[in-house]
Amino acid sequence: MRIKEITNLRFLIEKFYQEKGRKPKIICDWDDVIQVHLPLLTWELKEEKIPFQDFYKNFWQKEFVTSKQFKVNCGINKEGEKKSKYEELIKRSDFYKDASFLSPAKELLTSLQAETIESLIFLTACDKSSFSDSDPRKIEIFKKTFGNFSSTQLNFIPFTIGSIPPKWQWIKENCPDFDIFIDDNPHIVSRTMETFPLNKIYALPDYNYNKVVEDNVCLLTAEIASLTEESFRLTTQIEKNESCFYQEN
Repeated sequence: MRIKEITNLRFLIEKFYQEKGRKPKIICDWDDVIQVHLPLLTWELKEEKIPFQDFYKNFWQKEFVTSKQFKVNCGINKEGEKKSKYEELIKRSDFYKDASFLSPAKELLTSLQAETIESLIFLTACDKSSFSDSDPRKIEIFKKTFGNFSSTQLNFIPFTIGSIPPKWQWIKENCPDFDIFIDDNPHIVSRTMETFPLNKIYALPDYNYNKVVEDNVCLLTAEIASLTEESFRLTTQIEKNESCFYQEN
């Protein structure tokens, strides 16, 4: 399998299943992999007039390289109206309800439906200054979406702004036998790669700053997906109906 030539997560999972003869254990980040985060914050902070989908198309190519640059570009690196608005936005109760799903989320859902995933752990960072050890908004979205599948779970890694969430430590202690790790932060991916053997597979959304080049790393296409909470509810209902059918017969 030529991993670094793959740009579609569902195809990566299928190829793993075909070549290894078993389903992969996957660990996946949430923000800017499953749902948009920084592009939505920037769009609202800058009060852009263009539709969000149009704004998103160019965001990763010119707007953002590091979190420091994001703060400078949006004017939240110093006290003032913009910083106050930013702090309100990141704590807004409906933030994740308004955040679009991305294509990797749709590909994971399709793979779960096809039963080609052994387990799927969402490992997401949690800012200590906003929430103590978990984010109830993200928990709510998870329960209504991927939480409908028994093979999935959501875990939080508390961190302080300015530091890198030590996800590789959690993985080493809790799930060292993973097969595929997906994250949008190249520093986290690099540290995780240093911690584990070369037989692991890594995937990052193909954003401008995500240029980790290795044979076991693929860059995924990440676009706004036609996916809503209703998409997951429909999937769950189909599974329930099939279960009832088999029980009756």
